[in-house]
Amino acid sequence: MQLIIGNGKKGTFFGATWPAISPSSELTRSESFWHVRSNVRREVMLKFLRLRFFWEQTSDPEKEFSFTHPGFLQDLEFNVLLALLTTTELSRVEIIERMEKALKLLDRKSNFSINLISQWNNHILIIADLESRPIRSHKAYSGWVRNASSVGSKRKKPSIPEPISEDMPENKIDEFDFLYELISVGRIETNLGVIRLP
Repeated sequence: MQLIIGNGKKGTFFGATWPAISPSSELTRSESFWHVRSNVRREVMLKFLRLRFFWEQTSDPEKEFSFTHPGFLQDLEFNVLLALLTTTELSRVEIIERMEKALKLLDRKSNFSINLISQWNNHILIIADLESRPIRSHKAYSGWVRNASSVGSKRKKPSIPEPISEDMPENKIDEFDFLYELISVGRIETNLGVIRLP
C-alpha cells in the first residue's frame, strides 16, 4: 500500500523508516514498516500530519500512519488540543481561537490554523510505502533453562498512548496544565495575578 499526502513538488527527499501496526504478524510471520520519503524535514512533516489530523483531513490509513510515528504525540500544543477535544464541548474553531489568544499572551504563534492546510498542502509531499518482510525463524525451544533468571520477561504489545504520552518530559507537564486550564476556563491564577484570555 502507498500513501501520498500533499501536492508538493518532487525534489530533494528526506527518507525515514518506522514500524507499522501489524496485529496479524504472529499469524503471517511477518512485520510491517513504513518507508517514507518527504520533501520536508521530520519536524515539518509531523506538524503537517498533526494539523491534518486535528482538522479531520486524514483517512483511516493516514491516521494509522501518523500515530505509528514515535514523535507524532510528542508535541505540547497538540497534546493540549487533543485533551480539549475529549474533555470539553468546545468546537475545533473555538479551541483554536482560544489557543491562539493564549499563545499570543506567551509571545508564541499557533501552528494549527485551518488556513495553513491549503498552504502547506501545496508545498509538502509525503510518499509512504507500507512494506512487510518475513520474521526470521528461531531455533526450536526445548523449554529447558539453566535458571529462573534465564527466562526473562514478556514484553507488552505497543499501543497508541493517551493524549499526554509517558514520553513527555516532566518540565513540559506544568506548561501543559497551564495552557489547558487557560484555554478551557479562559482564566488562570498565578503568582502575578489572574490571567484572562482577551
